[in-house]
Amino acid sequence: MIITTNGNYQVLQTSPRNWSRVAIFISGALGAATVTLTYIDDFGSYIALTDGDVTDLPTQLAASLGDNMPLYLTVTGADGSTNISMLARDLN
Repeated sequence: MIITTNGNYQVLQTSPRNWSRVAIFISGALGAATVTLTYIDDFGSYIALTDGDVTDLPTQLAASLGDNMPLYLTVTGADGSTNISMLARDLN
């Protein structure tokens, strides 16, 4: 997935039931953007995961998934130089 604008981008478009851990590979150019790995709480707010801030690219993050617990890459402050690639792969 290529990301160039602000938003909340779901890491996995579908949540495979047999995936319990996932590796998230992020590369490209942050530009002025702030990027954080997040989840949605019961109030509908995007909450940052502990150690979920992405400060340098390229980077790799690993996360354990709960059943029906989608993860998001939240991007704010994107500008014309923001060009981020995100891939997710199974760690099982």
